[in-house]
This record gives sequence, structure tokens and C-alpha cells, in this order.
Amino acid sequence: MSPRQVTLPIAEDDGLRMDAAEAKGLGDLLHEDYVSAQPFPHIVLDGILPGDLPRRILANFPVAALASDTVFNINYGGHFKRQVAPEDCNAFVRELFHFFNSRPMLAFLEGLSGITGLLPDPYFEGGGFHEISADSSQIKHQFGQARFGALRDRTQSTKFCTCPSSSPAPC
Repeated sequence: MSPRQVTLPIAEDDGLRMDAAEAKGLGDLLHEDYVSAQPFPHIVLDGILPGDLPRRILANFPVAALASDTVFNINYGGHFKRQVAPEDCNAFVRELFHFFNSRPMLAFLEGLSGITGLLPDPYFEGGGFHEISADSSQIKHQFGQARFGALRDRTQSTKFCTCPSSSPAPC
């Protein structure tokens, strides 16, 4: 599938804001591309985050270890994974991940996927910043991930979508 050049209509003039109806409309426009992709429904969206937002996200990635970090030796090609809870990060990062769990973002994902009733994940189960490296002391790749939906052990719901955002290249 060829990447689509699409930017979410996120306003950054007073925090992060997006109109839910406009976001849903954009998701609806992309729905057919998403559901008809092979071998499974998916979509590649270049430029999904506006302007300098991807660079701001990367600049606010917590380089130093935090007390709540979870580190996994995923035993896949010698890679390590560090998961950072948004609640232990600075104000910008907390706002960012709460925005990724907001009604407008869920409206976009509902339009895109056709799945109604998506729920935010205020517990960030599997969400937050993730850092993957070949050496647990050296950063090789960073990305933020917001997980939409809730896990069965919290709400008895299984509908979810995962929305990754790769950096340092603009999303």
C-alpha cells in the first residue's frame, strides 16, 4: 500500500485541540482505503501529525530512566524494550497522551476503522512511550503509542486500535 499524505486537523494554539466532527469526517474519507487493504485492514498515513508536533514529541521523550519504567528483554534478535508511563512524564507529554485518548481522536479512529464504541484507555495498558534498542543502554528507535480501547481485565471490553507515531522522522 502506498502512503497517503494526510494531516489530522489538530490545533496547537492553546494546547492540543481537534474538532470531533471534522476528525470523524477525515476518518470516514479514509475508511475504504483502510478496510480494502490487503492482506488485512491497515493504512499508512504520512504527515499524520501537523507541523513541528513530531519534533516536540521527540524533544520531550524522557531520556533518563523513570522509577515507573518497565524494561523488557523481548529476546527477539537481542532487542530490549523500555515502556514509559505518560503519567510520570512532563506536562506536555501527559497532555499529548490524554489528547490521544480524547473524543476527537476516537472519532477519527471510529471513522477510519468502522468500529463504533471505541473506548479510551486511561490506564495506558501497553500505551505510552516505547523505546527499543539492541543494547539496553543505547537508544536505537523511539516511538510513542497511544492505545485506544480498554483491556478485558479493566472493563470487560475488547475493542481497541493502536496508533503508533514514529520519530525522529516527521509522522
